[in-house]
Amino acid sequence: MKVDMKVNILKEIPDFDMNMQLTGVNLTSLNNFIKAQGKFDVERGNLDIYSELDLMDGELNGYVKPFIENIKVLDWKNDNKKEEGGILNAAKEAVIGLFSKAVENPKRKEIATTVPIHGNVNNPETNGWATFLGILKNAFIEALNRGIEGSAK
Repeated sequence: MKVDMKVNILKEIPDFDMNMQLTGVNLTSLNNFIKAQGKFDVERGNLDIYSELDLMDGELNGYVKPFIENIKVLDWKNDNKKEEGGILNAAKEAVIGLFSKAVENPKRKEIATTVPIHGNVNNPETNGWATFLGILKNAFIEALNRGIEGSAK
């Protein structure tokens, strides 16, 4: 993890400008979180995240840019269907696996998008459609570049 941050702590709600990189995360180490949020788990994969956030006068602007590579959601040979929720869960994992292959950039073999974050620090908003369109753009039009963009301000 690498974080570069400038903070003005003399305000009631501190201002900050942050660039963050988290690279080389094994997705299986996040299975408890993935199971809690998505009701499935992953068999393998790697995650890199790049983020730039700017908080000024209580207004947050920025993005989170995740890159997932080498993902495998369902392993028919090794998954224990009874422990993992039965055949319906296996079907769900198969659909997620097919979707992940469908939106993978064919040249880079990765799934990526940019998740825009804007709004009041107490209730920041993301844009689900922009995030989904970013996945499609990365897969079929132009691959995203890893790293900080310098566009949060």
